[in-house]
Amino acid sequence: MDSNTMKLLNRDFLNRIISEELKEQTIIANFDFALYNAFTTKFVIAPGTISEKSMLASEYVFGLKASNRFIAPHYLILYFSGERAIYFQRMSTLMFFIAVFLVTILSIALLTLYQLYRQKRNVEIRTDFINNITHEFKTPISTISLACEGLEDPNLQKETALKATYVSIIKEENNRLKVMVSNILQLAQLNKGQLKMKMDNCNMHELIKKVTDAVSLQISTASGILSLQLNAENALILGDIVHLENIIINLVENAIKYSREKPVIEIKTYNVKKYFVLSIEDHGIGIAKKNQKRIFQEFYRVSSGNIHNTKGHGLGLGYVKKIVSLHVGYIEIKSELNKGTNFIVFLPTK
Repeated sequence: MDSNTMKLLNRDFLNRIISEELKEQTIIANFDFALYNAFTTKFVIAPGTISEKSMLASEYVFGLKASNRFIAPHYLILYFSGERAIYFQRMSTLMFFIAVFLVTILSIALLTLYQLYRQKRNVEIRTDFINNITHEFKTPISTISLACEGLEDPNLQKETALKATYVSIIKEENNRLKVMVSNILQLAQLNKGQLKMKMDNCNMHELIKKVTDAVSLQISTASGILSLQLNAENALILGDIVHLENIIINLVENAIKYSREKPVIEIKTYNVKKYFVLSIEDHGIGIAKKNQKRIFQEFYRVSSGNIHNTKGHGLGLGYVKKIVSLHVGYIEIKSELNKGTNFIVFLPTK
């Protein structure tokens, strides 16, 4: 047997060649091997770590081409201690892409379902808004219509006091319609970024007193209590007086609207760092935790309990939050069902 054949039959040499070939095939596993002479039925190179019987039972048998070196038929036998590991290793790339594909499909399906749910919810909210706003418009229109019919009555011409009452009703309902239309238009302008703010020096305490004077009769008529604690040392801010007054009106009217028979409303002011803080708290029906995150969304109205039965079209709080944001401030809500709601507005002082 020549020197080349002896070199080939060297275990270390064969082990290095087999290892390199397995690495090229991306197979990294513990293995043993043997060289078997089928003519003599003996191992030319015996197994290193396992029995000859286990080696002969291996499925990985490769016939060596007959040559000057191997005149008799020889076989290279490989034995892997972890065949399953090799299988998963070979399949890992394919399994990875399959997993990525399944996750992608599942994500698309969940995203589609979520978008469908959002669209359905938006349709419900807008339908609810249309129904509410239609009802809100119908009431003053019907009242104006009845007042006009009363004024047309010939017998009423002599009743000066009654005539004046009807005219007053028409004016009030007309103003109510104007306010509702104005709210809708202002919110539309806000969404398009077309609302122009007229910034000026504004004393928030003066605005609060102006609003509370206007609603004091309404509260006293309902045997309610309105408490004012204007403790802010700095109540001067730079803002649009008209819109700032509107947000106070919206929050105070909400406090009255969602209170029980006798409203108890507490209005407080104080300063926190560079902010003027306005707190308007009622002891009414409150808002559930799950609804508090969405309460500032346009058209959104809580659709359970007594809140749904209260007049409104879901524009007020959306308008309030946008106006506060335009003044570089923010608004927080603290509420608990059947215990009341507290809206806290933070506006930067001048």
